[in-house]
Amino acid sequence: SVSARRWGLVASATRMVSFGDVSPHLQKKYHDVLQVEAALLTASQPGRSLSEALRSGVEEYRLLGYGEEWTFHHQGGMAGYQSRELRATPNSLWILQTGQAVAWNPTIRGVKCEDTVLVRHDGLEVLTTVQDYPTVQVQLGQEVLTRPAILIRH
Repeated sequence: SVSARRWGLVASATRMVSFGDVSPHLQKKYHDVLQVEAALLTASQPGRSLSEALRSGVEEYRLLGYGEEWTFHHQGGMAGYQSRELRATPNSLWILQTGQAVAWNPTIRGVKCEDTVLVRHDGLEVLTTVQDYPTVQVQLGQEVLTRPAILIRH
């Protein structure tokens, strides 16, 4: 995980690296955390509140069998001049607007994912894409997102 500042703004990203094969159990947990992230990302739309987006992620945790896992680590929120200017909570009233940045970081013990994205009227723009990093496709409903895979080094 890294947060970096450029031109006064902070962006955050998390990538997973394994120095050896990844167990099927860990691979499944990583796939599941990407599903939660997909729920958070697709719910991050102009006019929706941070709490609405968070509820989408919390529901995905529940559907995947992780219940209260979301309570063990903050899930992210508004990004900008700090890595999190405003953390999302179930009571967050902040309404997302076009041009604002969010950084969600869902976590299931042992795995985490995170990118900083710009909320746009026509979807999200990932600001922290890493060139030549392996990716996987994550489908949530009709949405298909390209997300970072676990980088495996032997």
